[in-house]
Amino acid sequence: LGACIQDSSQARYRQGWALWKEFIRLYFGTSDFHTLFPEGAVLRSVGMAFVHYLYTDQQRSSPYVDQTLSHVSHYYKVHGRCSDALRSPAVLGVKRAVRLDYATRNEDPYPGRKLPFTGDMVAQAIIFHRVRGSTGDLLVALAFRCGFCHLLRASEYLNPSGSKLSRHCILAKHVLFQYRTGLDEMRLVSGADLRRLRIPYERVTVYKITVPSAKNDVYRTGRFHFGSAHRPVDGVDICRELYAHAVSTTLLPDDPFFSMRTSGGSRQVLTYAVMRQAVKAAAIRLGVDPTKFSLHSLRIGGACALRAAGAPLSMILFMGRWKSAPACLSYQVVGVNEYDRAMDYLRKPGVLSIADVELLHTRVTQSVAYSSTCDDVESTGFRDGVTCDAEADEEEEEEHRAC
Repeated sequence: LGACIQDSSQARYRQGWALWKEFIRLYFGTSDFHTLFPEGAVLRSVGMAFVHYLYTDQQRSSPYVDQTLSHVSHYYKVHGRCSDALRSPAVLGVKRAVRLDYATRNEDPYPGRKLPFTGDMVAQAIIFHRVRGSTGDLLVALAFRCGFCHLLRASEYLNPSGSKLSRHCILAKHVLFQYRTGLDEMRLVSGADLRRLRIPYERVTVYKITVPSAKNDVYRTGRFHFGSAHRPVDGVDICRELYAHAVSTTLLPDDPFFSMRTSGGSRQVLTYAVMRQAVKAAAIRLGVDPTKFSLHSLRIGGACALRAAGAPLSMILFMGRWKSAPACLSYQVVGVNEYDRAMDYLRKPGVLSIADVELLHTRVTQSVAYSSTCDDVESTGFRDGVTCDAEADEEEEEEHRAC
């Protein structure tokens, strides 16, 4: 497991695992530590101690503790080992206490929390880089567009500096265009072959982006995004922008799609560092604090924009490739128009009538009357249709918790 993690493309995961090894060796010896805690309460206890160790002994900040534990838990999950214990309520409780203590010390209620980019901010950044006009700037502009509109994680379209590529990276062969032939047949062509075949954009009908894997896609089944060509929204045609990049440079099938070939034939990929600098610079030009924005601001910005536009939760989960609603909702910011829609609902007369209330009250009292005839709960345990029996409440809560 340690060898797999050391091969990770992201240094932050390697650093998190190194801290975990240091902690285990310090407190549990130099034995085969990663097999000591396969399941259950023991790993939870170690996780709680690890959080405390980082915050007190190592004097690390609350965001650093959150990230490090997330890195360790992530790699346990990726390699098929226990990760639920590290996300248990006990461990999360210790993390919450650390976060509150850190916030009290720093007078910051949301330490490390990044803010989302809005659609207007993304549009301003794209215009800026297109005006500059260099090949690198056009690639950055496309990354702004896709990161926001397709809710991409940074590891899915960016790469670390150097020759090692992210294993989640979208390659040229993962971007497909459906086009109409002269015989009105439909065929597919990858971004790597588009330049060679010289297919005019007028024949393109649909594009498809495959995200080959993700941190919550352990079995690398892949996730898909589709979009129609010739369907500009507010003057934006994402398919045309993807097409323009594919035909402007020579890409091999296994090249990252967000890369380009120089005149000498060498490959230049869009890296985390370049894109991070572009995001910070965009924030500065707009007069906002750049420390509050990161690469993740594009992804969470897309989720916030979908929610503010009234998109259903299922659509947000699908676009962001989240598997659960809590993970998705933790990224989102509520917009003013959502409150306005809520007020519109509340202003409608007759949404809930007095007859509805009386009917509900009748049902409650009937169920209480029935329960009071049984021996399970004493009839004195009810008052005005509501149970006030402490034991009954505890039993009800226990059943709910079990469900």
